[in-house]
Amino acid sequence: MTTMNRTFKTFAIQVIAAAVFALTNQAHAQSALHQKLIIYPDGHFPSGNFYTAADVPRLAGRRFSASSPSYLIGTFAYLGIIQGQPTFSPVPKTSPFAPFPPTYPTHPSTTVLRVRFFNNAPRKLAFGKAIAPNPRSPLTLTGVTRTKDSRLLVDTEYWGTP
Repeated sequence: MTTMNRTFKTFAIQVIAAAVFALTNQAHAQSALHQKLIIYPDGHFPSGNFYTAADVPRLAGRRFSASSPSYLIGTFAYLGIIQGQPTFSPVPKTSPFAPFPPTYPTHPSTTVLRVRFFNNAPRKLAFGKAIAPNPRSPLTLTGVTRTKDSRLLVDTEYWGTP
């Protein structure tokens, strides 16, 4: 009986140790994930440079550093998910509510904006609906490249609240 109790106690301690180890590893993994994914409330983004769609052509070929963030502000119409990314196009100032007809085969802008969201995409995002990142809640620039057909491809991330 004593050997059986000792075996049971040893088994129980091993199970508890394994559970504690698993929970500790899970907590550290979640903590590391939360440290990497910081969602900023409006007005609390790190200071940096602000650009608009008009500035994008001169930024082509440039990569941006997280240690010195650069932001994009303006009004951008949602085009849908293109190549797995939420994609937008700048809205001309002359028509903020209808950047192009829904039957238009492709968007007229030479600038295509891809936004990486972190479970914080705007609610009810639909084709043609505009988003308006501003200095209090901007898009973070990660890169601007020129495609073979002379379009500008702007990669951004959104670190704000939905």
